[in-house]
Amino acid sequence: MLLPITKLFYPSGYNGDERGGTNKPDSLEPGKSNFIHAEVNAVTKMNYSDPRSRKIYLTHSPCIVCAKLLVNAKISQVVYANEYRDTKGLDILRSHGIVCEHFHRTWDE
Repeated sequence: MLLPITKLFYPSGYNGDERGGTNKPDSLEPGKSNFIHAEVNAVTKMNYSDPRSRKIYLTHSPCIVCAKLLVNAKISQVVYANEYRDTKGLDILRSHGIVCEHFHRTWDE
């Protein structure tokens, strides 16, 4: 989900096929489903005419390709719940001054 810093609602994304696709993965092997990542779906729907800073909330930290996409989309902050299996995407974000926050929450809170 993308939000400007003022916290108005912005588009959400999901992992899956193109609009109207079957949403059946090409492979169950990690990294080979050929699905569009949630970040791509969210950024595609983003209002680029809004000049405010943008924050994105993710279930997992972004992969390398999605991190590069977030840099180009001028995202200012990334909040994620779980680390992706390869954390190099976080290194890319941080090297561009993007704030990365690992959100820790337990069900007891």
